Amino acid sequence: MALLKLFRFNNLTKQNPAGRKIDWSDDIIAWETDYWLPSGNGKNRVVRNDFPQQLIQNVQNSPSASAAIDVWAEFIEGNGFVDDRLNDLQISETGETLRQFHAKCAQIMAYLEGFSAVVKYDPLGRKRAIHFLPFESVRLGAPKDRTVNAFTEVPDFKFNPYFGIPQGKYDVKNKIFYPYDPKAAKDEMIAHSKGQERLKKKDRWQYPGQLYWASIERPLARIYPKPWYYSSVEWFIIDAKLQRFHERNISNNFFLGGIMHVIGNPDDPVGPTIKKAMGIPEDQKYTVGQLFDKTMRSRFSGPENAGSMFVDWALRPEEKTDITEFPNNANDGMFETLQNQATDQIAVGTKTPPALISIKQTGQLGQVQELINSVKIMQSRSKPKREFLSQHYMDLFNGLMIVDEQGNEAPLNAIQYDWTIKNVNPYDILPERAFEDMTLPERRQYWNENFNVLLDEIPDNAVTAGKRPLASLNLRQIDRISRIASRARDGRMTREEAAIILRNEFDLNEEDINVFLRTDGDSIPS
Repeated sequence: MALLKLFRFNNLTKQNPAGRKIDWSDDIIAWETDYWLPSGNGKNRVVRNDFPQQLIQNVQNSPSASAAIDVWAEFIEGNGFVDDRLNDLQISETGETLRQFHAKCAQIMAYLEGFSAVVKYDPLGRKRAIHFLPFESVRLGAPKDRTVNAFTEVPDFKFNPYFGIPQGKYDVKNKIFYPYDPKAAKDEMIAHSKGQERLKKKDRWQYPGQLYWASIERPLARIYPKPWYYSSVEWFIIDAKLQRFHERNISNNFFLGGIMHVIGNPDDPVGPTIKKAMGIPEDQKYTVGQLFDKTMRSRFSGPENAGSMFVDWALRPEEKTDITEFPNNANDGMFETLQNQATDQIAVGTKTPPALISIKQTGQLGQVQELINSVKIMQSRSKPKREFLSQHYMDLFNGLMIVDEQGNEAPLNAIQYDWTIKNVNPYDILPERAFEDMTLPERRQYWNENFNVLLDEIPDNAVTAGKRPLASLNLRQIDRISRIASRARDGRMTREEAAIILRNEFDLNEEDINVFLRTDGDSIPS
């Protein structure tokens, strides 16, 4: 059996949200702290096994945090693989492509800096399919021997969608996977089959496959990952609570706290005349205080009652209702300041340029150069995570049985492919309005840097009579042209077919078409 080598057990203790579920699990290494609870027979070990679920929930509760992490996910995913053959590669019997698999991994990498996948084998020990497995629902199996030395090796992985979920059921069994080791797959299947012979036929279960686990290590997070933005978790919670404050203001018709001085006894019963006027059945008993509270809530609270007027009748001036505001009525201004501080701190903690998460900055948001610089910063910061995925993809998919161009089945040789992940497509980030404000030389430089097309030889006035000027193309059209040119260079379509598409679909002149379809060995068209 293959064993995953580990360094040492690690506790993650910072999170302290309410509503935890207790997982009675002695066969896993908990992804957070464990503690002891008294029971009828002594004390039982209980685990708070919900670190990833609570962390993701805190991100999703915060508008600024979720926007920042989504930006990271978009840049980690990029624009597919440089080797376009990998994008459409089918990796499972369900027809899932590698590009789709990568999109899922990029998303969980942005949240937790790790990913997991299940590798399926045939009886000959060859990789047949690879499936994405939710990283947040996977735990490392704990060794049976609970000595310190035993924690240097973990024999298996446990998967359970109810890990850390408050509504989870305790009787849902963990799905067990072997650690990733292709050389041991065949022997594991034989041993696994023999181990099932003693079971009844209906209780037998197939070889589950091996689980590939990859995560970024940090100090005090050698086993389970702790994302780079973890220091900002409290700001995520503050940002989420700010929403509740404003929601409550709206529900209360924007009333701030106050004291209402009313003459009378609130415990006096409501008389029949008032009941009839208010439409209250005679058999229902109300005190004056209860009816007043009901009236205020139904007629003066909520956004639908905005603009309502409160009329108080009194026979004498000293009997009129006196309303006094609480001294902390500056809450609105305080919360606005706190909101700006929270969004700024979240941008710092997540290392996300504020312009990309729509944080307004005087004199900066909307400027072309500021947006372009923000895109370049994120391309640079997300590069290590893209390289991390590329390296693990080479190991994970090497040897996967695929059908080659000749229709023959053969194992994938990862070395023959370029696993580099392209930078995110800029037109998904840069607004079209900003692109339109660029001069033609700025557009040409932007195309060269981001779309991998050869435009240096095109003159600024590249216009042929009766044909469309290159300067009139937008970002989406340039991306489409770049893809067509890439297919022509890779041999997936002929040069003539590509030229026809560029001519008919984009109305380009022949000089521009030749530049787009030119290869490194071609001479530059005059």
